[in-house]
Amino acid sequence: MIENDQRVRRAVPVDPEEWKKVDKENAQEIEQLILKYGFPSVQKIGRHDFTKNSADSKILFLHAKKEARERYILKLLLDSVKKGECEPENFATVYDKYLIMKGFNNKVLYGEIRNPLGKLDQVVMNPKKLDSIRKSVGLEHIEYKRWKLKKLAGIDINELNQ
Repeated sequence: MIENDQRVRRAVPVDPEEWKKVDKENAQEIEQLILKYGFPSVQKIGRHDFTKNSADSKILFLHAKKEARERYILKLLLDSVKKGECEPENFATVYDKYLIMKGFNNKVLYGEIRNPLGKLDQVVMNPKKLDSIRKSVGLEHIEYKRWKLKKLAGIDINELNQ
């Protein structure tokens, strides 16, 4: 499903009909798998598939329709974070994207997605409480994340498109 998702998103030229078809097929399949087996955690499916590709299901939830997020995905992810099956960052990323799709003036709650890219304090709903909001779902302090990204990838999240 992940491979198919990425295939249509990376195609040149983009085929909007194929994109919709794949998203619909993936949504139906992931929902059936979740009903049968529960959240597709690393413990259940591993980190890689048999071809050594990433098996991170977050991408499928990121590309789910707003209605699916409202109906079951956000609750599933949050419950799975509480059980230790889902990384807090995955939940927060999907939730922040949901807020952007829903039209919250490009404001996010956890600071995991920034659209449009800009200063962090301009894109989060409550910059003064950001760390306590992040902590409530098990996310690291934003300054620690900033330091870690700068060390590992040379990216400063406070300097993106200022």
